[in-house]
Amino acid sequence: MCKCNNQTCHVIGLDIFGSSTLGGEISHSLLNLTYLNHLDLSRNSFHGTIPSFIGSMTRLRYLNLSYNSFYGTIPPEFGNLTNLQLLYLGSIGSYRVDNLEWLSYLSHLKELQMDGISLAKQNHWVDVILSLRKLSLLSLKGCELSQVMYPYSSFLNSSSYIHSLDLSDNNLNSSMYRWLLPLTGNNLLHLYLSSNMLDGIPKYLGNLCGLQNLFFNNNFVVVKLPVFLNNLSGCTSLTLRELYTPGSQLTGSLSDEIQKFSSLE
Repeated sequence: MCKCNNQTCHVIGLDIFGSSTLGGEISHSLLNLTYLNHLDLSRNSFHGTIPSFIGSMTRLRYLNLSYNSFYGTIPPEFGNLTNLQLLYLGSIGSYRVDNLEWLSYLSHLKELQMDGISLAKQNHWVDVILSLRKLSLLSLKGCELSQVMYPYSSFLNSSSYIHSLDLSDNNLNSSMYRWLLPLTGNNLLHLYLSSNMLDGIPKYLGNLCGLQNLFFNNNFVVVKLPVFLNNLSGCTSLTLRELYTPGSQLTGSLSDEIQKFSSLE
């Protein structure tokens, strides 16, 4: 589907997602659409490397390349897309990021999905994310975050504006909570920590007064339920609507703490 400006007849949007007939490499002919601000090529069979020329499509506010079969590294030219508000690169194939500096230039970014892209070498990824002050959704599912040697932030007193944070399927253990702190705040509504190696949660997560959904399923380490609930029993207990834990090894009985969770559905 194409979207056209009614006054000038310039093509401003191109949606060709989910077409079983589209494949091969992305064509340079996209550059002819000089007024394009919306590009969705997701759920197709494109392959090869993501072309660097996409970085010259500087009017783009929406870019979705998810669910294709690319390989290689994210072009640093993406840093030229300074008008981007929504960037979806989840499940794009065998991809990694050698340098995340380009991301820090996308100051208008509101939503970022990079599921399945290796960030194993990105020791300062937390700082980069904190520099994106408009970011409200961040999904880094399956990004090999457990292999990051030193992901701690130099902005420990900063607080992000993220509403939804997904760190599932990263083989993380509880040492990750040291760098998670600046990524959480009272703006956080949805937190996904599924399919990791976490043995509990820290008390500061119990002080997130806006948290509504916590997904803690499939954590393959024994978790003491009374301690788990106690650490959540701050103001989070008043707002939490869903606590999802199937597949996690919870031990112990439900304590009196559960009565504090007045909003659970």
